[in-house]
Amino acid sequence: SLSATQTLLVVVRNSSPDFTVSLGTTNVFAGQSSSVPLRLSAGVPLASASFVLETPENLVTNLVLEPLAPEIGSASLQAEGGGRFGLSLEASANASLQGLDTVARLRFSAISNGPSAIAVLRPVSVSGSLHDGTALRGGRSVEGRVFIIAREPLLDAAMASGTRALTLYGQP
Repeated sequence: SLSATQTLLVVVRNSSPDFTVSLGTTNVFAGQSSSVPLRLSAGVPLASASFVLETPENLVTNLVLEPLAPEIGSASLQAEGGGRFGLSLEASANASLQGLDTVARLRFSAISNGPSAIAVLRPVSVSGSLHDGTALRGGRSVEGRVFIIAREPLLDAAMASGTRALTLYGQP
């Protein structure tokens, strides 16, 4: 009888992110203040998470990061110029940022002059670290949006759970 044996090595890489940073979506009248949630979902016990927030600098101003979760020991937001802000979240002593949801709110003011607009809040350069100092660069980000309502209405087309939705924003 004839037979052959061959050894094959199969490598399966984990392509899912260790953690995800996402910003919420809201609408606000021009010249008013509002906020969006900052969510963190981590499958590993993070000691810290950070990212750069890119915003259209002429649409939202006066950004303030307000920590909400008791696991947050410190939260900072530093202007880098050009509509870019460095955000950092650090776990408090003996705590981890793991399996969380809304950890902070990002407060802002919308411009008071100009047409209606959509400000995209884009987290980039997402990174984190474990308590032993191991750096994690595999973080995922989900952008948020701010619909700034002035005189003109705005129409948003989106997909949610496989369903198409149209939302019209405007003055009452």
